[in-house]
Amino acid sequence: LATAIRLYRAAIRRGGSHLPVETGFTLHNNLGRIFSQTGDLSGARKHLDQAAKLAAQLGRNKLGYVTHNQATVALRAGSITDALRWFDEAERILRDVGMPLAEHYMERFDAFMALRLLDEAIDASERAITEFEQGSFTLLVGEARLRQARAFLAAGHRDDALISAARAAKELTTARRVAWCAQADLVQLTA
Repeated sequence: LATAIRLYRAAIRRGGSHLPVETGFTLHNNLGRIFSQTGDLSGARKHLDQAAKLAAQLGRNKLGYVTHNQATVALRAGSITDALRWFDEAERILRDVGMPLAEHYMERFDAFMALRLLDEAIDASERAITEFEQGSFTLLVGEARLRQARAFLAAGHRDDALISAARAAKELTTARRVAWCAQADLVQLTA
């Protein structure tokens, strides 16, 4: 990640004020995500704020992406109330412009599980499953359902975990996702 940070910074520096808006947005948004992954939340906020300014010139779909990333940073910083507000705003924006929401829900799920916000994680997994099913992304339904099973198990809802894990195992077997299927089997055994 250090190499990526160095390259992104160099590209931003080289482009300066002549950087095309779309390129600037992409560089700042990606750099914000990278800083977030390294734990440099101040650097992440700085670049995501710049990406948000540029997104205002590009359209609401870009604003939805950067708002989602701002939610993730707020969550990592422990600002749960702000994170939930950003996630809700990102969802509103993405929905308004007709963008698919399943990946948003999957990332939202992962963030909530990391913070042990289990009810929120279960809700996000249910939304992801619905989105994937409506979009006929059968390959990803099993992954989302496996996440749901893990959340149910972590929350102590063993019966729900068993049901979700069994369905996930079936869906993942159909999709020939052997390693994922083994994970679903493990959740069933644990429950």
